[in-house]
Amino acid sequence: VSPDTKLEMRRLHWTLLSICGKPEDVHVAIEAIDQRMGEEEDKVGFDSALSCALVLGGEDALKMIEQRILAHPDSRYSDINSAILAIRVHGTEFKQIPRERLLESLRLVLDKPEVADLVIPDLARWEDWSQIDKLVELFALPQEKSQYLRVPVIQYLQTCPLPEAELAIEKCKAIDPDAVRRAQVIFPRRGRS
Repeated sequence: VSPDTKLEMRRLHWTLLSICGKPEDVHVAIEAIDQRMGEEEDKVGFDSALSCALVLGGEDALKMIEQRILAHPDSRYSDINSAILAIRVHGTEFKQIPRERLLESLRLVLDKPEVADLVIPDLARWEDWSQIDKLVELFALPQEKSQYLRVPVIQYLQTCPLPEAELAIEKCKAIDPDAVRRAQVIFPRRGRS
């Protein structure tokens, strides 16, 4: 691909390679991922390259994304966001990797409070109710670390059908009743009494 190729066109190329490529073509996406990891600016269409790697490389590519981005302590926000976008697309549009395995990857982001809010809605959308305790821990972090997490945490808990979620909301109310009230105004409960 020419260096002058626009980013939108590069993304289209990754999509086409995902559709037409073979597993042995995954090296092309891995090379682009390596290139992006060494640059400040996204010149490869990183989220699309990651998605292509997932389609062609399956769980091996997912492990690489976990190690190099999601679990890596020095990952950039933009790289984490791109990885989440790729996993999200893969979990809704493709079926090569089981959704439960994709959720394992998303759960890694909960260990990074500064970006955990990016995956909490996905956990709720995909009905992963295994993270109630972890989300209450995140909610309880000092305000400067948890201010962006508190509304998504309450939204997750309000969506969760398990009785433990009600207890978790009460714990959150004891920590920050104003945040719980704000979240409930923004995202009122539906279909629950």
